[in-house]
Amino acid sequence: MVVVTGLGGLGKTALTVQYARWFAQEHPGGVFLFELGGSGANSNSDTAIRLAFRHQLADVAARMGVSGPDQVVPTLTASGLPYLWLVDDLPATAGPELVNELCAPTASGYTLITTRGRIDRPASATISLEPLSPLMGGRALTSRRPARPGEQQAVRDIVNLLGGHPLGLTLASGLSTLPNFAGYPALLAELTSTEPDRLEAVAAGLVSELPVGCARPFAVALLRSFAALPGATRDALTALSVLSPTFVGDDLLGAMAGKSAPAALDVAADRGVIVRSAGGCVMHALTARAIRVRTLPSGVRARYRQAALRALTSTVDATRTSYRHAKIAHHLPHVRAVTGLLRGGDAWAIGPDERHLLHETGRTEIEAGRSGDALGLLQALYDACRTAPGVDAETVYTVATALAAAHLEEGNRMVALGLLEEAVAALTRQIRSDHPDAVTVRHNLGLAHLAAGWPDRGYELVREAYEARRDHPDLGPLHRETLLALNSLALVRGHLGTTAAERRRSQRAAHRLWLGARERWNRVARPDDQYALDVLNGLALSCRAIGCLDEAVTIFDDLRERREYLLGPEHADTLGTTENALIVRSELGESTADGFRAVLLGRLRGQGPGHPRTGVTMANLIRAERGSARNRATLGNQATPGIRAEPVAEAPDAVQLERDHVDAEIDLQQLAIGWQQYCTDRFGPDDPRSLMATCYLAYSLAGADHVDGQIGLALEELEVSWPAIADAAEAGEVAPDDLEVATIIRDWVRRLAGDQEA
Repeated sequence: MVVVTGLGGLGKTALTVQYARWFAQEHPGGVFLFELGGSGANSNSDTAIRLAFRHQLADVAARMGVSGPDQVVPTLTASGLPYLWLVDDLPATAGPELVNELCAPTASGYTLITTRGRIDRPASATISLEPLSPLMGGRALTSRRPARPGEQQAVRDIVNLLGGHPLGLTLASGLSTLPNFAGYPALLAELTSTEPDRLEAVAAGLVSELPVGCARPFAVALLRSFAALPGATRDALTALSVLSPTFVGDDLLGAMAGKSAPAALDVAADRGVIVRSAGGCVMHALTARAIRVRTLPSGVRARYRQAALRALTSTVDATRTSYRHAKIAHHLPHVRAVTGLLRGGDAWAIGPDERHLLHETGRTEIEAGRSGDALGLLQALYDACRTAPGVDAETVYTVATALAAAHLEEGNRMVALGLLEEAVAALTRQIRSDHPDAVTVRHNLGLAHLAAGWPDRGYELVREAYEARRDHPDLGPLHRETLLALNSLALVRGHLGTTAAERRRSQRAAHRLWLGARERWNRVARPDDQYALDVLNGLALSCRAIGCLDEAVTIFDDLRERREYLLGPEHADTLGTTENALIVRSELGESTADGFRAVLLGRLRGQGPGHPRTGVTMANLIRAERGSARNRATLGNQATPGIRAEPVAEAPDAVQLERDHVDAEIDLQQLAIGWQQYCTDRFGPDDPRSLMATCYLAYSLAGADHVDGQIGLALEELEVSWPAIADAAEAGEVAPDDLEVATIIRDWVRRLAGDQEA
């Protein structure tokens, strides 16, 4: 692994991409480029970067001609040819766990990373880019128009004035191509001149990003370059500056500034103001910041921003009728930009249109399995609604309902309950009880009660919501919202009962509801509708509950194929279906440990080690490994999405037990302790099976952290077992996937230990 670091605009990306071009023959296995946009001030959370990486990995899989991202590693392994793995613009906030995940996944890969920060992981070499030398800077400046005799001193002075900054010199070089270019001495005079305009404001915004003393001449070069461009090109650049400084597709730019706008940018690309890419372009963050300040007083940017708002809203709204969520994931940074939530971007006011876009984008992120991104987006919207003047209570609590849904997806059930209970109370005072928004809040509160283990409370709320939608004049029994409530009603009904006989009656009643729901969905929805597929999941679970295991497996297998085709193999719903099928197969006596290992790796990659569903999958894997008939697996998709523990104030004696999912955490710990002891006794402590069991035990200790010192103990176990697992993987004694599992867990526990120490 080689890391290239340096300030913005020093040419990290250009250097590494040119290296990839020149030395492609030395990497016959291929050159793979992942653009993470870490300097663009968009969402730089580890989750957001992982998702951006996985989406681009899916594109790599398509170009390789394999079925999905999970097939990239086996294909590279089978090839055995050297390849280059270029990770561009890694956020400075990236932790070691994330860096490990982004590196070349097989031994024949060479990783090249660019970042403005430092990598907290040993690298083969770290190259810190510095400004260009006077000689190289002069060559860059005069690359488009050679200096005439007597101009060499002016060239040296310009290079010195711009601090040898490659982007600044590129912009200055572009100025030499203008028809009225009067020579380098005149350019030097222009760069050192004082003009009022907005030079000081532009320069002030660039000081922290550039070498000392060159912000002002850099600003002059940039503003001069911008002013010298044709009007249509300036308009297109102004439109780009409204968005996030990441990839912008020609389709979005065309919707904002007209169909001719992408072609108008060719001149800007020739002069180094932007970088052209297939189907779009990228504007450097420094350039975008300067243009924002340069055009601030006019209403032009506001009009482009409004056009972007309309275009993005149309794109996001279209996901209600067609599942194309993965194809619009790259728009998320631009949604943040046009709604005023982009760190370092414009401070736009959030009104009804912005609230709608953010709300719908949050829905899209949840449906796509990116609930972490949705949570951040909806939390920002909720905070803005609560503090902005003139926002009515109905809007605030409608947003709170969406935020609660994201918390449920992430497992924060008590937070979700609090939000929903507050919303129900407030909306009851503000609007009629049969208003669709009030009905939706009660429906979601019912599901939250079920997630918290109170199905009786949940059933009444969900039943009321179903009947209200069924009887509403604008909805009716076959409306999509009514059928969603019917799904929920069947789900909750199957969890009622305190005795075995009562539970059996409830399960049979729920099964009839699921059959009825499937019949209604078949009448109104496409076979590949995401929510129509949910009814198959419920029906399969119901078949399992009433003892029809073979039928359950058949439905699960059909559902897995449909979800994999529609949602992708890494989506949490697809993984849940696969896990459920494995559970039923284990009950039928089949061997399922390999399948559970694959699901565990998928959850670690997607939902992450800290998600409660990941812990449940590990418990199921240990049960499958033990092969004990008396330890039945816990279902992969229960009433609500997986639950993540939220820490509360410590109880006496530093024991933390009053939080979500403590029972599941204790169950996993007991399973992991027993399995590790069994493997150690039977195979010895150095056997790969015992090492992986130790890894699972460390995961269970760190994830629960019920007693002070558990995370430290987990880390001690991992620091001893991980090197042995790595050696075993190199010797072929454990699968590469086992090493990846152990690595993700080790890096996660390291981060937990660091956070705890801080």
